Amino acid sequence: MATTQLYATKEMVTYNGMHYVYLETAKRPLGWVYKSSKTLIAGWYQDPGKQLLKTTSHEKMIVKKQSKKSAGNRVDASDSTALPQRVYLIRNKKRHTMRTLVMGMDNRPIVIHFKHNRAVKVQAYQYWRQPWKTITSKKKLSTHFLLSHDFIEGMYSTVHFYSKRSQKLVRVKTLGSNSQAAVWIYKDGRVMFKTKPYKYTANYPLKDFN
Repeated sequence: MATTQLYATKEMVTYNGMHYVYLETAKRPLGWVYKSSKTLIAGWYQDPGKQLLKTTSHEKMIVKKQSKKSAGNRVDASDSTALPQRVYLIRNKKRHTMRTLVMGMDNRPIVIHFKHNRAVKVQAYQYWRQPWKTITSKKKLSTHFLLSHDFIEGMYSTVHFYSKRSQKLVRVKTLGSNSQAAVWIYKDGRVMFKTKPYKYTANYPLKDFN
């Protein structure tokens, strides 16, 4: 639902003052959701690549999206297990990756800046795409580091960088309470996705919510 336009077509206030709205997409109904200033925000979807990445006349943006088959059709209470991951690549005329934006399973943006196939800066964002943490440590940018939001229990990301000899640039793995997902980005611009729900957790087929 990260890139789907939603419409509120009905409203309901219960006897105890609870306020709900009925949501639909252009193609199908979704159901009733609780309405509050914190849980329902009006507005238009803005593509994160266009919002957070700027290209020059010598650069090109390439978008990679995880297939539905790879993402699977399982959903759960706390994680967006079935949400296809996305990668935005900014490459120059020499086909070198200059910047990349990773939208993992938790839909939080991570922007990585490269120079000569080595990471020089990472900018992590909050869910609402406000800057949250900047990493410039050479040690972290040549090995790995952890991104964990204190107020989101059980959800964090690890960013792992590969050696100069490897064909891989970076792996971003998102780990939740019920599933995990990873993105591998290669020097030649290839991207590989993987989502893995944990075996002994409560998750459900996406069709159950249609």
